[in-house]
Amino acid sequence: MKRDIEKRFALLGGIEAHDPMTEQELVSIETGLGERLPDDFREFSQTYGSALFGELVEFQLMEASPVHAVQGSLTPAPHYEKAPFSHFYGSKTGNQSLAQAIEDLKGRMPDTIIPIADDGGGNQICLGIKGKERGKIFYWDHHNDPNEEEYLEDYGKPMPPEVRFQNVYLIAESFEGFIRRLERHKDA
Repeated sequence: MKRDIEKRFALLGGIEAHDPMTEQELVSIETGLGERLPDDFREFSQTYGSALFGELVEFQLMEASPVHAVQGSLTPAPHYEKAPFSHFYGSKTGNQSLAQAIEDLKGRMPDTIIPIADDGGGNQICLGIKGKERGKIFYWDHHNDPNEEEYLEDYGKPMPPEVRFQNVYLIAESFEGFIRRLERHKDA
């Protein structure tokens, strides 16, 4: 896999690796999650950390999403537009930290996925860590974030897990599949 991914990185203008994750950091995250991270993502994190590409990069979702999720529009028509990609999270503290991103978004997204990268506008590229989502890559749209308190007020009961998926869209069936879906932005 590594050689195939490196070839893909060359097509994306190269990759800038910053703050690769240590085994100890990954184990700490896994302990907190109660789940082992998929091996392909672990290998990537230990090699590249909070990485970004040399060119503007984007990807296309496999599922339709609201227009505003990828274009900033409030038009609700579903589409398969391409979404931007900014950077992966790594071991660095602050907005580049994988552990911090997971902590910051805990409770806002389904507990079967974690953020692993940012699109540059607050939306997240997420990795499935358990259940039928395990190993898959998703796009989490922060514009349509379900609110637990509002749901309880509106329906008189706690929000069911499936409601947390109303703003989650499949990107790829695997981490490697996600890397293969990345491409240079048309204006790059």
